[in-house]
Amino acid sequence: MAKFIWLGSRKRSGKPVLVPGESTSLHRAFLISLWLKGLGGLTELLGALALLLIPVNVFKDLGQSLSSMFLNANPENAFGLAILKYTQSLDGHSTLLGAIYLVTHGAVKVVLVYALFRNRMWAYPMMLAALVIFVILQTVDLFNEFTWGVFALTIFDIFMIWITNREWQLHKKRNEHAAAH
Repeated sequence: MAKFIWLGSRKRSGKPVLVPGESTSLHRAFLISLWLKGLGGLTELLGALALLLIPVNVFKDLGQSLSSMFLNANPENAFGLAILKYTQSLDGHSTLLGAIYLVTHGAVKVVLVYALFRNRMWAYPMMLAALVIFVILQTVDLFNEFTWGVFALTIFDIFMIWITNREWQLHKKRNEHAAAH
């Protein structure tokens, strides 16, 4: 049975075995980032389920109520106008496409995060590939329509690429160190 990765390989004393270049604080940052990615993936899966199970008119009604709340206070409110724009354009086809996107995006995240927590070496390059694809798609989105949320997510994914690659290299060193001892 594979062990979950927490703080790298451990000696019998229970203290972590650190390889050159390893930092427990960066490793913790990696684990926290993985948890955030996994929770994001679960949220996407739940969102897809909602899109598939809740009728479109419910989303339209909710959007109308939310947008009117913002627009009554300020008719120029960007958030209220965005909610109104997106919910008015909803139809069965767009919600199905949204659900398909959320299922694939969420499932990829959840499976890869789980595999990384299970210490599966194959998951590191797969996570890097998925993150690079996410960053490319998000960058295209940013050029089409800039939003701070997508910008922040792109920065986080770039950080995830760096820290995942770092952890992958350290994981290889840990395995070499364990095999040598």
